[in-house]
Amino acid sequence: MIDYSEYLDFIKPIVEEAGKFIIDSFGSVHTLDHKFKFEFKTKVDDDINDFLLQAIQNKYPKHSILSEESTKPENFNDWVWIIDPLDGTLNFTLGVTDLFAISVALMYKEEIILGVTYAPIRKEIYYASKGHGAYKNNERLLASKEMELSESVVAIEYGKYDRTSILPYQKRLLENDGVLYTYVYCNASVPMCLVADQKIQSYLALELDLWDMAAGVIINREMGNIVTTISGDPWDISQRSVLVGSKYLSDDILNKFKNI
Repeated sequence: MIDYSEYLDFIKPIVEEAGKFIIDSFGSVHTLDHKFKFEFKTKVDDDINDFLLQAIQNKYPKHSILSEESTKPENFNDWVWIIDPLDGTLNFTLGVTDLFAISVALMYKEEIILGVTYAPIRKEIYYASKGHGAYKNNERLLASKEMELSESVVAIEYGKYDRTSILPYQKRLLENDGVLYTYVYCNASVPMCLVADQKIQSYLALELDLWDMAAGVIINREMGNIVTTISGDPWDISQRSVLVGSKYLSDDILNKFKNI
């Protein structure tokens, strides 16, 4: 098995350093730039993006980088860094919640092999590398406990392009002895980590980009959770949908979605 510790040891402190941009500006940024109708960014997004790009390019100049806030390269090599400099920009700008994070993953030959998600205001950093488990603040994340669907809290995400596309799934989750509650977090990185941390039991979305979910996928896989598409197919980097949850609940949730 390839040892990816070199890359994790490099990127984890870099992401923590980038978190200072958020800590120093939280509560003072109130202007959103619209990339398109339901996609936003701030100067902080750009500052973090520039900081991460420079650090990665200096260390690994031959690696490719795919970032939400940068021009997408036409061609990639085997090693690709995947960056969301500030997932949850709306939450950050409104200042009413701490549910936003920096998310960075590394892909090798189209397989996600490590991920780091850092929520600096929450003082929580989640990270994982293939074959070496998943961690939160240096404590290993344990496999999910068995739980009934009726006791479960599930996070959902509105579509980026069709805002209502998730609503039939939410309705199925809530009806007929369904889940306890559903939440919308306005980002993917934090709720995916909360699933890995067993704070909530599942997360699902229909319209995500790779930078939204890459780190969360490897973190959940490494702590033992199931990662599929919302239709139950194996998840890979070409997918736009994702369903993350424990082995005890994934089948029950997928059964709720039959014939949608």
